[in-house]
Amino acid sequence: MTRERREELANSAKTTIFNDFKDALNDVFKKYDKKAKKEIKAQDDYMGTHDLLLAAKRGFEQKGMERIAAQQKELMKEVA
Repeated sequence: MTRERREELANSAKTTIFNDFKDALNDVFKKYDKKAKKEIKAQDDYMGTHDLLLAAKRGFEQKGMERIAAQQKELMKEVA
């Protein structure tokens, strides 16, 4: 398999995996944001919880992207 083909496959897999990961994170975020909105009556408390959930979601997105990039780099090493 040529290097170009491996790069193409790795980029395609990276996009697909990351999009699936982000969709799953968004589902979790929406679930708990909706639950917080329903249970927390004070707007300030809700906004604090919302911001905390959003920060956690963004942190997990960053970690996921780093792990996917590391795995892609590992796959792209030349086979000797």
